[in-house]
Amino acid sequence: MAWAELGTVCLAYARLQGGDSVYVDKGWNALHRAIGLNATNRLIVDITAFQLIENNQADEAIPLLRESLRHNANDSFAHWYLSEAYRYGGALEQSIAEGELARRLNPKVAQNLLFNTYLYSGDYKKFLGSLPADESNARTDFYRGLAYYSLGDMRRAVGEFDRAYGLNPSLVHAQLGRALSDAVARRRPEEIELMGRVEKPGSEDGEMVYKMAQAYAQLGDTKSSLRLLARSIELNFHPYSYFLRDSLLEPIRAEPQYRIVMQHAREQQEAFLRKFF
Repeated sequence: MAWAELGTVCLAYARLQGGDSVYVDKGWNALHRAIGLNATNRLIVDITAFQLIENNQADEAIPLLRESLRHNANDSFAHWYLSEAYRYGGALEQSIAEGELARRLNPKVAQNLLFNTYLYSGDYKKFLGSLPADESNARTDFYRGLAYYSLGDMRRAVGEFDRAYGLNPSLVHAQLGRALSDAVARRRPEEIELMGRVEKPGSEDGEMVYKMAQAYAQLGDTKSSLRLLARSIELNFHPYSYFLRDSLLEPIRAEPQYRIVMQHAREQQEAFLRKFF
């Protein structure tokens, strides 16, 4: 457990230092050593899997989690992280099944997490119902706003985005929400300036890069949207089924490059499904 915790600290420090490769290596070496010492310890596996998923390596997390669940079938966090890994790859039905099982086993498993697969599967009302009603933080408010935005309820969406920005203007999610609010209000100079700041801190998180692609699409910057859409797929975030139904991508669907990027996403999702299912 000490090696697992050390690995977590090193990777966190590396992110704060802009991806310091020395501490990235130290972090992964520590996590691999922890797994090597005790590969069936559910806490070690859960910690390692979480870091793999957060660092665009969901494919590597899945075998670890599945093996751990053979020994610890009721580990709610393993089921929850498996749900997340499946979501990144595009196995949305399987992701929902794992996430719902995790919540049945432990209603508090997602206390500070979000069941984004409901959002990705287009079940916006179910997603909204899954959010904590008595909790307000910038990340949750952003995602609540994104659901309203997808439903076309711009008044509520802007209210949630503005609340998120007011709570934590330095959070990337809150900045993306502000950009979408600017898009609704057509505040073009503010949009461009804000997105220029947003891109830098979240450039290596596949899911967040996709959120940036969504924002650029809504702002009318098709070139940047397609660039980041392609980048998110390269970073191992490729739920093609979600991409197809995502209303925020509508402004770029007529672009010739869009078909090329989407074909790549489709191939990646199909390869993922063949590999794991």
